[in-house]
Amino acid sequence: MGKTKTRSVKSKSTDKLVESLLTSIKSSIPSCESAAKSTSESVEKVEINQSRIDEMKEKFHNIPRGKPKSGNVWKETKVQRFSDFTRDHCVKSSWDEKMKERKARKAVKLIEKEMRDAKYKAKEDLRKRQEVNKQRRLENERRGEVVQIIKNPAKIKRMKKKQLRRIEKRDLSKLKPANKPRTADAGPS
Repeated sequence: MGKTKTRSVKSKSTDKLVESLLTSIKSSIPSCESAAKSTSESVEKVEINQSRIDEMKEKFHNIPRGKPKSGNVWKETKVQRFSDFTRDHCVKSSWDEKMKERKARKAVKLIEKEMRDAKYKAKEDLRKRQEVNKQRRLENERRGEVVQIIKNPAKIKRMKKKQLRRIEKRDLSKLKPANKPRTADAGPS
């Protein structure tokens, strides 16, 4: 908000100053009807006056600009309105060219989609393989375990912490007959 206010005040003051200079110059020159005896003299005077006006404008516009309040020293003052800028109109392409570009874009998008799908499929396959391998590894570990059934719960109460950490529950219905567990309660037979 502060930036625009200072700029508008500055531009208004500069406009007033230029106008006052122009009026002072014009008032100092007598009117063409009373002073001019011939048209050539009046044309010369008008040209001289115009050159003086241009000099004054140039002098005024060459005054060094102070540091702006915003601190944006790299920004220049607005010389022209945005609507006054001349813009180049883009060259229009024909309908056939547009359709060719459209087909090319579609082809590129299709290739991109195929690449994404292939990448996703490869990741999914890897994940499935890892899952199967993990399951197989776990089954092999369980198959190779030496199992000992504890039927007496009093033994568990007597165990030390280190021994309790090693105890795990297992489903014995899935065990093969070759891996029949020994019972811990049974004595030598």
